[in-house]
Amino acid sequence: MAKIKVNANGITDGTITATNIADGTITSAKILDGTIANADIASGAAIASSKLSITSPLSITGNSTAGSEIRLPEDTDNGSNYVALKAADSIASNLTFTLPSADGSANQALITNGSGSLSFATVGATAGQVIQVVTATDSTLRSTSSSSYSTASTMSVNITPSSTSNKIFVIASTSMAATNGYFTIFRDSTDLNLAYYGSQDVYNAGALSILDSPNTTSQVNYQFRFKSNSGTTEINVGPAKGAITAFEIKG
Repeated sequence: MAKIKVNANGITDGTITATNIADGTITSAKILDGTIANADIASGAAIASSKLSITSPLSITGNSTAGSEIRLPEDTDNGSNYVALKAADSIASNLTFTLPSADGSANQALITNGSGSLSFATVGATAGQVIQVVTATDSTLRSTSSSSYSTASTMSVNITPSSTSNKIFVIASTSMAATNGYFTIFRDSTDLNLAYYGSQDVYNAGALSILDSPNTTSQVNYQFRFKSNSGTTEINVGPAKGAITAFEIKG
């Protein structure tokens, strides 16, 4: 039988070091039971991405309390936070999501066809849905004796429609007192001709509403205004405060 000589250059303190082993010569079969365990790997060791190739499918095992997850850490210079993709703790059947073959356009969303195939698409509201809401209130007692509509109220909102086909639903409410007064809503400088008439000396609650079609994608203003034909007209009388709300409705 041939003799193998091991000298001091081959073993240091009874340990075979990395410099004694040619690259690629240690396989899992050369480790007990053919398995590389945690104990076989130095605590500071890492596998370079160029050395890592995994044959599909890759399976990451969960545990008895939670589904498995993949964690993608941030730049180590910035901290130790991560983004995780996690499976549900309970899954009725196997589920595969297939990603799109190309990126979508700006502001598109990732949607599913219901069978796991994902694609980018523009997602928008359907007809009749509310797209945006703006509101303003006014709790100050205001009065006028002028026959021209007063613009003093802060019941005023700006809204920018996203399409010329969309409508704006506007509702305004307040408590009022008038001998002979009128209340309406203006879009910019246009009176929408609601002309609610008040003729009571004691205050009562009142509300105006309209479904308007501004036919523009530029900003428009809606304001509650009031005037007096005779005597004094007041709004926001008593403990109640006025409010105006505009809803953009998909056309």
